[in-house]
Amino acid sequence: MKRLLLPLLLCLMPVQAHAIALSQAHLTERSGVQMNFSREAIGDHVVVIGFTWGGCQTVCPITDRIMAETHEKMGDRLGPVRLVTVTLDPFGDTPKALAARARELGASKDWLWLGGDFRAVDQVLAGLGARPSVLIEHAPMFLVGDGRTRTFIRKQGLPGSDELVVEVDRMLAARTR
Repeated sequence: MKRLLLPLLLCLMPVQAHAIALSQAHLTERSGVQMNFSREAIGDHVVVIGFTWGGCQTVCPITDRIMAETHEKMGDRLGPVRLVTVTLDPFGDTPKALAARARELGASKDWLWLGGDFRAVDQVLAGLGARPSVLIEHAPMFLVGDGRTRTFIRKQGLPGSDELVVEVDRMLAARTR
């Protein structure tokens, strides 16, 4: 029996509409290590999730830069906070390609770059509400969530890194209440 985990992400407000089964999805990190998406990539962390496609010449370089700026601003919050980039194109974005882009952007070990098997990536993208109907027409989006509470918010478009950091800090503060 599959455990139901992450809530469906519908809007800017935290939503607990209904759960999507992601507990079986294993993605490949840029290092080549297989990770269970729910248990290991998200786990108990506060996460910022971004999406990328190496062949994209429009929004993905911008979303990658927003993630890099967010990474820089996290400072000593990294560890409890994790950044996660998931490819939209598991065929083109191999672990080697993801590793090269991660190096270019100065990604630490607390910023995961995930791809791997098409079916597993597709399952994660669908579960996160991030699967584009046509790859070339994908829209920019970020998710900020707390793995402990399984509460996530969706940020459509291109929010600034400061906006993502505010959401991370809000989720970290909620943990201490």
